[in-house]
Formats: sequence, structure tokens, C-alpha cells
Amino acid sequence: MLEPPIARLAAARRGEDDLSTLAGILDRLERAIGNVASWIEADLHFHRHIGLMTHNGLLGLQMQGL
Repeated sequence: MLEPPIARLAAARRGEDDLSTLAGILDRLERAIGNVASWIEADLHFHRHIGLMTHNGLLGLQMQGL
């Protein structure tokens, strides 16, 4: 429910560094397929990074709690 608008804002406000970090996280997710613990860790990092990409401190903290 919260993720689509946050992702939309992140896409609008992201910088090149944000995209580079996101690409690394997506690579980690792909490499973690089959290893549940590693995949969960990468998935949590993905969601935290989407929040940080909004460049809104409150949304960044909110995504850490998901």
C-alpha cells in the first residue's frame, strides 16, 4: 500500500549514485536465489534503499521499519 507511491517518488528524485547502488542490490537479490537468508537480507536492503532514494528522511525511516 505504501510502496508504490514511495517507489514513484524515489524514481523522480533518484540520482546516478542511487541507481548504481540499486543495481548492486538487484544483483545481490539475483545471486541470493536459493539462499533464503541471503535473499531476505538483500530484499530488506532493497526496500531501505528505495526509501533513501526519495531523499526524504521520514520516508527513509519508514521503509526501514517494513
